[in-house]
Amino acid sequence: MTASLAVAVNLRTAGFARSGSTIFTIMRATSAFDSGAGWNVLEIELQDGKALAEFTGSNIGKKVVISFNGGHLASPFVYEPISDGKLWLSPFEKEELERLVEQLSRKGAALQIEVLPN
Repeated sequence: MTASLAVAVNLRTAGFARSGSTIFTIMRATSAFDSGAGWNVLEIELQDGKALAEFTGSNIGKKVVISFNGGHLASPFVYEPISDGKLWLSPFEKEELERLVEQLSRKGAALQIEVLPN
């Protein structure tokens, strides 16, 4: 497993107070099935992997909220820098995952990632 899997998301909660946020443009979104875990995974590759590595590197141990078009996708803790520019989010129902891949694959699509206050 790559370092990005350390941020794989199983927490899907919302409603936290928001602090500063960063916008990341999406280069590619794909779906996969993790046969070991038994669930569908959303893989998002960002255009600026270096910025993601810097962001995650400076927020180790913190919880973040990942949003798209104002909708909540995930709320993972950052355990280590993500150096490959990819986020792996799970679990998703197959239909929801297909819809997300289509939306996230549109030109100019971007994620908003916010660090939650401690």
